[in-house]
Formats: sequence, structure tokens, C-alpha cells
Amino acid sequence: MLKNILAAAVLGVTASVASAAPIIETFNSSGVFTVPAGVTSLEYLVVGGGGAGGGQAGGGGGGGQFRTGFLTVSEGEAFTITIGVGGAINLNDRRGSNGSASSLISSFNSVTAFGGGGGGGSNGGNGLTGSTLGSAGGNGSGASPNTASIGVNGGNGGTVNSNAGGGGGGAGGNGTNGSGNVGGNGGNGLPSSITGVELYYGGGGGGSRVTTTGLPATGGQGGLGGGGFGGAAWNSGGIRATAGTPNTGGGGGGSDDWDDGNGNGGSGVAILSYEIVPEPGTMGLLGLASGALLLRRRRKN
Repeated sequence: MLKNILAAAVLGVTASVASAAPIIETFNSSGVFTVPAGVTSLEYLVVGGGGAGGGQAGGGGGGGQFRTGFLTVSEGEAFTITIGVGGAINLNDRRGSNGSASSLISSFNSVTAFGGGGGGGSNGGNGLTGSTLGSAGGNGSGASPNTASIGVNGGNGGTVNSNAGGGGGGAGGNGTNGSGNVGGNGGNGLPSSITGVELYYGGGGGGSRVTTTGLPATGGQGGLGGGGFGGAAWNSGGIRATAGTPNTGGGGGGSDDWDDGNGNGGSGVAILSYEIVPEPGTMGLLGLASGALLLRRRRKN
């Protein structure tokens, strides 16, 4: 009898451990997370805010930095979580502003994902390189080459006469150059399956294409991961730029008109995944209870 109970208890403990499912917490806005009892490891995804697209032949905004990994944590450890905001167009120089950083910080651990760079504008403005590590914004048409200091590069604008802005860099790839009648495409972001479903984050915004009435024009496509689409002659019945998708860190699309202001960057996000492991004594009690239940079921059968 004792042997059967112990065997059933082991089965009960094994079943309890195997059935533990990860708990997912998503922070779309800033807040505080306190590590629960029974948690020693924390998986995280932190994405910075996307840069805004530039105006008037503007380049697309760069995607926010993408950071993921694991932290060793302790019960009661308190994290301050800051979610970066997307950039907005600056009407003074027609450049998009940088997105701001997202962070996950406690007394013992620190993770920061920087914002993406704003797109260049005004027929020759350079895109911004992002705050330290974020992807660079695309250049306005006619701008000199623009590279990120460490992060992913934005695309170059076409010649001044082509009026095509470059695509913003994504967390996973460079933006393409604007050329002819087409704005450059935003670079793709990076995928994460932390929520149980694979999703992309940190896509670059597409560059815009300015044109006069009657001439064809196409804005660049946003990169995978929330990148906005570049505008193309929207004042003449064309397509208006779109913003980066909120809580993806996507860069905003470049605007073809200087005061469009529609291609703001998408806000960042922080996602946490963890499992609660019961204390050994608790697991033993759970196992004995499960074992007794299993024996009772076997006797009935």
C-alpha cells in the first residue's frame, strides 16, 4: 500500500510540474511589475518606440530596437517598466523625431531598448540615426548617405529631381533607397513567439514620393513589424502616409506633403513570460493529494 501511494505521489508531482503553463503579461503603457513567489526566471521582450516619418519627400521612420532574453530574478523584485512613445514630425525642419526608449529596470536587472530614428525630409534632409542603438530613419530625397552608429541603417533618398524618400531601417534589416517614382520600403523587424504566436516588431516606415498632378507615384511599403506606409500625392487624390502600428515599435511612413503629420512612429511594448514553480514542500503535498486521488480512481475501476 505505501509503495503504491509513493508511486502515485511521484506521478502527481510530475503531472503538476508538467501542467504548469507560462504566464504572459503585456505592458502597452508604463507600469510596475513585482516578481511573484515561486518565480526565478523571467523571459522578456522589450521594443523601443518607432521614429516618425519625415515630411515632403520624407524618409520613413526607423523601427525601435528589439531586445529579448532571460533574467534571473527573485521573489518581490520590483521592476519599473517604461514604454517608449513614437516620434512625431517636426514642422520646423520637416524631419521626423526619434522614438523614445522602452526599459525594464529593477535594483538588480536592467534592459533598455532604444527608439528608432526619425526620417529625413524637406527635399534633402538626412534621417536621424536613432538614440544610440535604434534603427536609422530613411533620408529625404537628395540627401547624403545616412548610416546608424550601431543600429540598422535607413535607406537613402533618391535624387532631388526624383522626390522619393528612402525607407526607414527595421530592427531586422535595412530600409531600401527611394528611386524614380517609388519611395523606398521600410526594413523588416524581428519576430518573437513570446506570446505563443509569432509576431514581428520594429519594422521601418516606407519612404514617400512627391509628385505633381497627373504623374504616377507610389509610397514605399512599411516593413514587417508595424512599419507605416509612405504617402504619395495625397493632396491630389493619392495615398496619405500611415503611422507605425501602436505597441510594435514600427516606424512611421514618410509624408509627401510637409505638413501632413500623419506618419508618427508606433509606441513600444514590453512583454514578460514566467512560470510559477511551487515550493518543494507544496509540491510534495500536491503529489500526495494527486496520488491519493489516482489510487481512489484505480480502486473504483
